[in-house]
Amino acid sequence: MTLKELALEIGCSRATLDRVINNREGVGEERRKEILKQIEERGYRPNVVGKMLAIQHRTVIGVILCADITPVENPLFHEIYAGMLKAVEILEKTGVSFMFRHIKSGKASEQITVINELVEVYRVSGIAISLEEKSEDLFETIRVHMNNGVKFISYFNINGAQNTEFQFPYEIGINQKREGNVAAGLMGKFLRGKGKVALLSGLEKNLVHQIRIDSAKEHLEQAYPGIRVVEVGRNTYPEDIAMAKVEKLLEDYPDLDGIIVSCGSAGYIVEMVQKLQKKDQLSIIAFDFTRQMEKDLRLGYFDALIGVNLERLGYTTIYAIYDYVFQNEITDDTLYVALQIKLKETVTPL
Repeated sequence: MTLKELALEIGCSRATLDRVINNREGVGEERRKEILKQIEERGYRPNVVGKMLAIQHRTVIGVILCADITPVENPLFHEIYAGMLKAVEILEKTGVSFMFRHIKSGKASEQITVINELVEVYRVSGIAISLEEKSEDLFETIRVHMNNGVKFISYFNINGAQNTEFQFPYEIGINQKREGNVAAGLMGKFLRGKGKVALLSGLEKNLVHQIRIDSAKEHLEQAYPGIRVVEVGRNTYPEDIAMAKVEKLLEDYPDLDGIIVSCGSAGYIVEMVQKLQKKDQLSIIAFDFTRQMEKDLRLGYFDALIGVNLERLGYTTIYAIYDYVFQNEITDDTLYVALQIKLKETVTPL
């Protein structure tokens, strides 16, 4: 009997049954007890769950972390990793092991080396990866291992992972195109459809930043003809370059009305804006809910932040690759991580 068939027989959703079997949050205590009782009555545990537990005792799952070059006081993947560890702590009690590897350079060749090590040395059954530099050799490496039965999912940068000839079976993460569109729409409302706006991104090799900024530019030009994008600044990183670029930007456009920034140096950008006493005239929108970014939002340095709960993203990623390895599928609600907008008024006070 499959999980889908069992859920139909019990009278609950496939997702609810999955949460109960894997001891996840989201199901009330009484409902959980009722479902467990019905599972036991049908003899499901010894036939299926017991088999799953036996398999888990010889299963290793690989997780590849990006090369996070954001400033040490504003680490992005630290938040994602924290969420991953919470999920790992729960799932390792079933006997499955997780093997973490941290990419240092972000080069496609390094990613290939790490993937091959996980598969050939540690014999992993699945890998969760957030792709950085792409290459046909990298996609071919993943494709070969997938054909040999290794399960792969992509997390975090789902737009940047796309390739015309290669698609991951499952993607968990942030839709940067949508984030850029939301930022543009929010800026349009802040400025009431009129004004001058600059778009600033981090390193060009980081597709997360580029996709956000490119989609914001496209949406502003299409939806807000009264708003003029006066500059699209790339490679606004590290801090000295970021601060110098913003100083020059405000010198060239003293009547600038808004800035949309996707960059690890966003904090230094608003620091320069404050130094030049320009914050009162500018609406500034940024991305990612790191602790430092939320602190700056509370202080009024940003007008809005757009992103997802990064810790939740990490937690969801671990459960997703776990489900894919052991059940050969991932439920839609497991794949979903809600996009949010945060304002100064919505975050916890200092």
